[in-house]
Parts: sequence; C-alpha cells; structure tokens
Amino acid sequence: MYTAGNPTKPQLSDLYLRYDCNSQTIFALVLKQSGYSIEGSPWIKIYELGNSPRVDDSYNPPNGVQPEFSWVPPSATVQANTEGYEASFSLAPGNYTMEAHVSIASGQTSSTGRSDSFINVALTCPTESLGVSKTANPFYLENYDWTITKAVNPDSHTMFIGDAAQTSTYTVTVDQTLTSTGQKVMGTITIANSTTKNAIIANVIDTITPGNIPVAVNCSVTFPYTLTAGQTLTCSYTQTLASAFSGQNEVIVLPGNGSGLKGGRATANFSFGTSTPKETTGYPTVDVVDTKQGVLQTGLGGDKTFTYDTNFGCPTDPAQYVNGKYETTYDNTANVQKDTTVIDSDSASVKKTCYAPVVTKTANPSITQTLGWTLNKQVSPTALSMNAGESNPVHYTVTVGTEVINTSYAVSGTITVANPNPSQSMTVPVTDVLAGGINATVDCGGSATLTVPANSSATCTYSTNLPDSATRLNTATATLNNIGFTGTATVNFNGVVPTVVGPTPSPATVTDTNAPAGSPWSTSGPMTQNYDETLTCSTNPADYQNGHYSFPHPNTAAITGTTKSSTATVNVDCYAPLVSKTAAPAIARTLGWTIQKQVTPTELSMNIGDSGQAVHYTVTVGTEPIAALTQYTVTGSIVVTNPNPNQPMTVAIADMLPDSTNMVLNCNGGLNPTIPAGGQVNCTYSASLPNGSTRTNTATATLNGLVVNGTAPVDFSNVTPTDTGPTPSPASVTDTNLPAGSPWTTSGPMTQNYDETLTCSTNSADYSGGHYSFPHPNTAAIDGTTKSSTATVNVDCYAPLVSKTATTSFIRTHQWGIDKMANIGPNDILLQVGQTYYFTYDITVNVTGQNDTGVTVEGDITVQNPNPNSAMNVSVADALPDATNVTLDCGGTLSVPAGNSASCHYHATLPDNSTGTNRTNVATVTLNGVDFNAQTAVTFGTPAQEKDTCVTVTDQIAANPPWTAAMNTAVVTLGTVCVSDSLPKVFSYPLTAGPYDAATASACQLPNNPATLINNTATYTVTDNSSVSGTAEEHVPVCVPQAGGCTLTQGYWKTHSTHGKAPTSEGWIVFAPTNVAGVVDNSQVVNLADRTFFKSGKTYYQVLWTPPQGNAYYNLAHQWIATYLNQINGASMPTTVSTAFISGWTLLAANTPTQVAGSKTLTAQAKALNTTLDNYNQGNAGVSHCSNDVSLFGGE
Repeated sequence: MYTAGNPTKPQLSDLYLRYDCNSQTIFALVLKQSGYSIEGSPWIKIYELGNSPRVDDSYNPPNGVQPEFSWVPPSATVQANTEGYEASFSLAPGNYTMEAHVSIASGQTSSTGRSDSFINVALTCPTESLGVSKTANPFYLENYDWTITKAVNPDSHTMFIGDAAQTSTYTVTVDQTLTSTGQKVMGTITIANSTTKNAIIANVIDTITPGNIPVAVNCSVTFPYTLTAGQTLTCSYTQTLASAFSGQNEVIVLPGNGSGLKGGRATANFSFGTSTPKETTGYPTVDVVDTKQGVLQTGLGGDKTFTYDTNFGCPTDPAQYVNGKYETTYDNTANVQKDTTVIDSDSASVKKTCYAPVVTKTANPSITQTLGWTLNKQVSPTALSMNAGESNPVHYTVTVGTEVINTSYAVSGTITVANPNPSQSMTVPVTDVLAGGINATVDCGGSATLTVPANSSATCTYSTNLPDSATRLNTATATLNNIGFTGTATVNFNGVVPTVVGPTPSPATVTDTNAPAGSPWSTSGPMTQNYDETLTCSTNPADYQNGHYSFPHPNTAAITGTTKSSTATVNVDCYAPLVSKTAAPAIARTLGWTIQKQVTPTELSMNIGDSGQAVHYTVTVGTEPIAALTQYTVTGSIVVTNPNPNQPMTVAIADMLPDSTNMVLNCNGGLNPTIPAGGQVNCTYSASLPNGSTRTNTATATLNGLVVNGTAPVDFSNVTPTDTGPTPSPASVTDTNLPAGSPWTTSGPMTQNYDETLTCSTNSADYSGGHYSFPHPNTAAIDGTTKSSTATVNVDCYAPLVSKTATTSFIRTHQWGIDKMANIGPNDILLQVGQTYYFTYDITVNVTGQNDTGVTVEGDITVQNPNPNSAMNVSVADALPDATNVTLDCGGTLSVPAGNSASCHYHATLPDNSTGTNRTNVATVTLNGVDFNAQTAVTFGTPAQEKDTCVTVTDQIAANPPWTAAMNTAVVTLGTVCVSDSLPKVFSYPLTAGPYDAATASACQLPNNPATLINNTATYTVTDNSSVSGTAEEHVPVCVPQAGGCTLTQGYWKTHSTHGKAPTSEGWIVFAPTNVAGVVDNSQVVNLADRTFFKSGKTYYQVLWTPPQGNAYYNLAHQWIATYLNQINGASMPTTVSTAFISGWTLLAANTPTQVAGSKTLTAQAKALNTTLDNYNQGNAGVSHCSNDVSLFGGE
C-alpha cells in the first residue's frame, strides 16, 4: 500500500487476504514496510456493505500482540518484530470492492488506493471433488513350527588307557509343521487431484464393516496436507481380523480449511475363500546346530535326518584314574534355530569306562661297616711363659687305636602290578628308580616285562646299592601303551644292624715330624709312645706387641698307607719390657706491635638515586711476639714396665732427643735396674732446644739383646709463653680517611671508631643488567713500624629492569560466495517423447573475503627489582605513537618487592590492523627521577574470534509442471561448508529430465526457442546468522520437438533396454515389423530387446553388446538397430537414410555374421550403409541429436 493511496509515491505497507469457505469468513493482514513504524488508524472497508467497523488498535508493542503470520504466502517478506494488524469478519461468496488503511509515522497514511483504484475481490468456493479409490486384499496367516530329536549308538565304551579310540554314531532328526494362526486385510488408498486447483486434505479415515473396525492409515505425509493440481497421494493400511468373514472397507478423505476442492470417499469389498492368499509367520527355513559338530545345515526348509561319527578315547593323564579306573559321561545337544534364536533342542549321552594298572611295592634296606686306624698325639705342658731369649722343655705322648671307616648301603624288595579290567589281561614293562636317579635291577621271571591276568595281579623283585643311609623314595613304574603308572615305598635305615670288617693295613707304621729316638714305630694293634722337646723365645723386637709375643708350636704323628694323622700344639708366651715417657716444653718471648682495621657493613646495597648509606670503621692496635728473641726448653719422665706376670727382668735404660743440649737423666734403681714381675721403674730428664719445631723424644730399655723404645712428642703449639715488650712506646697511628682526632697515640692496645657515607651513581649507563658495583678501600698504619691494615666496603647499586608484552586481538567475519552450473553438453536438453536425460549440477561454495573489527592490544609491563634487600617504588607510563589512549590497571605506580618483580596490565583500542601498519608500544618506568624504557612491536596474527565460519547449502528446483513433475521441487539440504574445509567446496547431485508425453511436444528449437526452462536456485545461509545468505541460479533450456524429433546413438539404446543399465526407454516396447519392406503390423506389441535378430542367432540386445572385432556385420547391425529404434521413437528419416535403412534390412535379413565376414562384397556394402546410418544416429543427417546420458551407464 502506498502513501495516500498513490502508487507513484513510496510503498509503506503490504496487504494479505485469506477467505475460509467453510465459515464464510474473510481475514486481512496489514504489515508495515522495513524502515517505518505504525501510528494507528487501521481499518478495512467493503463498499458493498458500507463502512466496516474500525479495527481495535491493539497491535503495538510492548502491550500489544504481534500479528500471526502462519497463513502468509511464502513469497511475503516477514521479519522478526514486524508491526501490523489483523482483521476478520463474515462475508458471503461474491464480488466486492475493498479498501484498507493504516497510519504510518510520521503523519503519513498507507492505503490500497484512491477511489478509482480500489481492490476488486472475487470470493468463490470449490465445487469440484478429489478422486478417491482403494483396494482391499484378504490374507490367511500361517505359522511354521519345528522339532528336533537326537540319538547315539553305541552309548557306552570300555578300554585300557592309551588304547585306540572307539566310535559312536549320532543321529539328528528335524521335523517341520505348518499351522494356521489367523487372517488380515491390507491394501492401498489412492487420492487423485485431476483438477487445476490445489486441494488441502485435513485427514484420511478408514473403517471395516461389519463391526465398524477403525483402520490405521499410513500416507507418509503430515496433515493438513496440500495436494497440488495434477498430483496423486497414495496411502497404505494393514488390519488384523479376529475371524475370516466377508466385509467392506470404506475410506473418507476430509478437506481442510481453504481447500480448492471437496473431499471424497471410496469402498472396496473383500471375502475369504479357498483362493485367498496366505502370509506365513515363523521360520520357513532354519539352521541346525550341534554342540559337537557345529552347523549341520543352514537354510533347511523341510524334514531331514543327519548322522555323524564321534571317536571316544581314554585320557592319558594317570592322575585322572582312581584305583586304576576312569569313568565319564558325554552329553551332546542339537538345536534347530534361526540366527541365534533356539526353536527346539534335544540331547544324547555316551558313557566311557577306562582302566589302568595299579602299582604297589616293598623296600628292605641293609648296612655293611669296615674298620680303620685312629691316631692321637698330646703335649704337656700345652703352654709356656718366658722372657725374651729364655728356653724351656715340653713332653709328647702318641696313642694308636681303631674306628669304623666305611659303611655300605643296599635295598631290595618286590613290585606288585594289579589289573582292574574285569575282562582283559595286560602286559607291562616294569622299572624301579630311587630318588637321585638310582636305577634298580628288576626281575619279573627272567625279564623286566610282566603279564597280569584280568581282574588279578602279578609280582617282580628288584635290588640295588645306595650311596648313604639317607631316607629316600623308591618308585616302581609299569608302562601300558607308553603311559607310566607308579608305586612307591620309603627306604629307611633306622634300626638296621650292620655287618663289620677290617682294619687295614696291618701291621701299621707310625711316623712323627719331630723324629724322636726309636721312630718310626710299628704295631698290629693299639700302642702308646712318649718323648721331650726344648722351646726358646725370640729376641727380635718386631715380634713383640705391647711387650708380648706368642706363637703356637705344632707337631704331627701319622700312620703310613692311610690318611690318619694327629697334631699336638704348645702355645708359647714371650715377654719384653714396655717403655713410656712424657715431654713438657716451655717458651720465653719478646713482643712487638699489631694493627687491624675493620668496616661494618662490608657490603652495601642501594638503588639508583638513593641518598646514600653510612659505614662504620673500627681501628684496633695490639701486640705480638718477635720470633728471633724466643727461647725453647723441655722436661719430662720415663716409665719402664715388666709385663711378665710370672718372673722379673733386668734392663739397661737410656734417653735420646735430636738437637738437644744439656740432657740430664735420673732413674730410681739406677740405669740398669731389675724390675719385679708386673712391676716398673720411674725416671726424670731435662734438655734445651734450638727452636720451637715439633720433634720426638725416645727412651730405650735393653733386655737379653732386645732393645725396646718409648717416645713422646715435643710440641710447642699449645704452650703459653712468658712475654716482654713492645717498642716503640708510645705508638702513633695514622688513617687514610683522616677521620677527626687522627693520628692517634697509644702505649698499649687501643680501639678507634668513625663513620663514612657512600652513594650510588645516577648515570643509568653505569648499570648492566640492573646492577653496578665498586670497592671502597681504606688503610690504617703504625708510624716507625711496617705495620698497617686495610678495610674495604663492596658497594652494590641496583636499577629496575623493564620488559613488556603486546598481545593483539581482533574479530574476523568471513564473507561467502556461491556459484552453480549444470553439467550438460551443450547447455540445453533436446529429448524425444518418453525419453529421460540424466545430468548433474555442480554447486561451488567458497570464501570470498573477510572483515576484521574489534582491534585491540593489551599486555603486561613487568618491572624486575634485582636488589635482593629492598623494594623499589616506581611510576609507570605507556604510550603508542599515534596518540592512542592506553589504560593502565595499576594506576601508574608499582611497588616492586626486593629480589622480585611486579606487573602492570595495559589495554588500548586500535583503529585497524591493516597490513603494513606497524606500531611500537613504549613503556617508561621512573625510579628516583631516573627513567627506564621497554618497547615492543604491535603485530597481528590469527583472530581471537571468527564469525560466519560455516554456511548451510541448500538447493531447490522451481516447480514448473509438467516439466518438473518427476522432480523433487522441495528444498534439499546439501551440507555444511566451513572455512576449515578444503575450499572451494563443490556439491554435485543428479537430476533426471523426462519422460515427457506427447502433450509437451512443440515447435521448440534449441538454443534460441526452448519449450521451457528448468530453473534451479542454490542458497547458502550462514549457520549461526540466518540473516546472512546468498544465492546462485541455473536455467536449463528443454525442448521436446513435434516435427522430426531427434536421434539417439546405439550407445544410448544398448543401456536403456529392459536389461539396464539405465532406465528402460519406451522405444524398445514396439509393434513388430513383419517384412523387409518395413511394413509395420500394429496388431502385436513386443519387446525388441529379447526378439531374435534375423539370422544372427542372438537377440537385438545381445547383438548390440557384441564387439564387432572387424566383422562389418555387427558394425552395420549396431547402427541399423539404433536407426530402427529412433524411427519408432518418433524421429523423422530423410530419404537417403530411409534408403540405407531398407538396404541394411535386406542385407541383414539374408545373411549370417559369418557370411558377411567371409564376403568382401557384403563387407563393403555393410561398411557403406553403416556410415550413412551412423551419421543419422549422431544427428548429422538433417535430424538433431537428442541429449544423451549414455556415458553415465557404460555405453559407447
């Protein structure tokens, strides 16, 4: 509707009308155009009725209700929050003049027009009905049932262990039974709209009588459903009945509101009888599965018996036999089943009894002992105590006797084998082995093989020697069929009385290592011999430890020809004197001056620009000894001890000190005293020494030529000296710092203290890594001496280290494009009546650009304080070169802890991130008036957020009956494309044009005058923003010519028959030709594909697929069949082509492929005719070539 109702002025709103024939109510909807708002004054006027009542102005938000748009046609542009109003009132069918009105801001009106251009409305209601038909087909229901039985023969076996397996035969019998289970009725409902109007179907109701049984109908659509003009809707139903009866099935189609047609109804009768078809349940075929044999048969469809054999053998593990017997029963089940569902099952069992030998045995041990010689030697005394160099005698006794030297062991016994088999004897080899792999000799009556009667036993004997009297297990083994069975007995020698022999040699010869008089001695029995020997103590000092030396003195007697010997040992203790001493050194000194200077602290730590720190100096004056004026002496004692607890000793005593002078030694008892047993002698000494070196003082005691030493160190390190001095006195002390009161004067030790203030450099160039350090030395000295001392303060100065980061961010919105192309060569479709053409569309979607917004930079300014002792309080500033405002979250100040760091976060919004725009961000940190800078480049990488990253691609064929009748004209979703995909993304999908009937044929020509266009639109819509979309259209010209038609190649016809591969062309289903003159008989319709082709011995279809392989017969036959089918399909035939067609007919009808191949004349004729017909079929002989999809189906 336009401003003031004037179509030449701006359009302000849209008007939509709807009429309900059932209630005779008209509905009006007025919607504003985008960019305007509604003020009020909505009204509708029907001039034939007078002014309509004013519509209540209740639409406006926020208190109003939005209009309801569900009935607005799809072409209307309806957006969210659209403003408008609705009106409805009763109005009978007829012709009316209407005006609509609404006020649009500001002060404008919008209406349908002035009095000369009001809307003429014609209201008519449908009088035509839908065509409804239906079928009702009864069925009996039947069910398959199955049973299975299983048997086995024989059902028991008796065997020895290791015998060959015995066989049983299983029989499995399967039976099938078919029984009746009920009945049902099923059919289809066809709803046809043969009018030129669209119909709305509200519902479809189906009922069976008698009984008024409601029936569920499946139409595969949602009601209400719009059935467009010329279309048909097919529904289906199935209803189970309690009994078989004759009845009627009725369907009623209810029209919906706004339908252009009335509804309809249809009935169908049904009855059950002998000819009623049957529908079965259950399983017509089953699988037979056996737990022993597995699958006996799959897909069994009737009764059947299966047999198979199974072997049963005895277990070969003796542990499974109890008292020589093993018995078990095998259960075996067969199932009749479908997949994994078991329908029926049955089982059969086999009992198996196996026997094995049972072995028992005895064990009788025996012992034999042999005597040998014994020998014993003794000495008295066994111990001696003497001083060094002294001697004493000892007495030896040698005694000879006898003892048991060898014992032999043996075992013997019986082995008994029992046969538990009640009906069969057994023969077994028997072995006997003792623990440790000792084999016994077995005797079973001349051999090691034993025959045992049925249900009886037999016995063998065995014997063997043993290495010792250890208790061991004796195992007998009887082997049957290579399987061993054992019996055991324990060999125990406890309580066995031995047999004794020996000794040897006799008489025996006895020797002695001391070789006493009368030795060696000879004896045939026990004997005793005695003799003496003298022993002496060593005079070698190295042999003595702490005044004591001891040694064993062994002596051995032995019997010749045996291993018998005996040793007697005397333990000798020898004693030497022990010497110990002391040494007490003394020092007399003369003193000189010392000086020391110290500073506190020795280390200073300050920040750049600090006001300075004070240090404290201490000067200490003292004294020390002068080495050249020092005297050294030593005094001490010497103790000589007799460690012998049994007798005295007489010794000579002396003392030695290197470099000593004036040595004096005094001992009680003199220098050669006799020291009682366990007693001692005490001595004193004194001497002078040249220096304070540590040295060793040695005292000696001599006994029988043995010299023993005692030592003491002379060590002055811990001696407190006697001091005199120092000089000069008083002393004068100077200081390089020239503190107040210096120089200082003192006659003894003195301490002076003073302070000094040190500062750091304010030149930042002096600092490396935030650090600058320097030493500050200072010296104090004593005049008239060489004595001085220096104290140094190490000063560490610190400056802040500044660094920063820059993280950029922006939002990227992607822009999309779409293109569409039909894959048709050339770009149009020329078809015969009834022909189909298969082709594809390619839809290409790609990203065409991008838009970046929300450009920011942010980061952290980090200040590191390298000072490990104190914090830094700094000011912080940040700047961008284009004067962009930078926000700091720290407020421009930071307190940085000692040895730590602190950060200040900043943020700025930038005008763009365009390529080539480089920015440097500079941070400035100030400490005590000194500035420190850090900078970083502002660069851009990947976006922080991406929008419109994916689109949904749809496609729709525009409805254009009848050209699109066989096509899906609904919106088809092809898929989703994202920027992360491999782009561009191409969607391809197929479409089939045709078949079209004769009514569509026209005088169309391609490419300039097509009959119609198949219009197709592809659309992309941004997945997360449906307001962003784009489209691409393709328009394909189509022509079905009336006159002359068009031709198709032999490749098309070979793939479009009833044998596939493509859909069947109606050209194959034709009236049969009856003679070579080409006269057509219309009395009989045939399928040419399966008709025999002349004398070829093959059908038309087979000939088309036969490779010529140089035979001109098949080259001509291929083109002749294509020409023939083109003619039948409606293509006109020029005179030259018609002549070649009749000539080809004559040649093919008169000759076989072999005759043509064997004749040069016929081959030349066939090649000439083939060329003419090929040109015609290719569209090169006056008739256009039809669009051909043969390449899709493998034709040539």
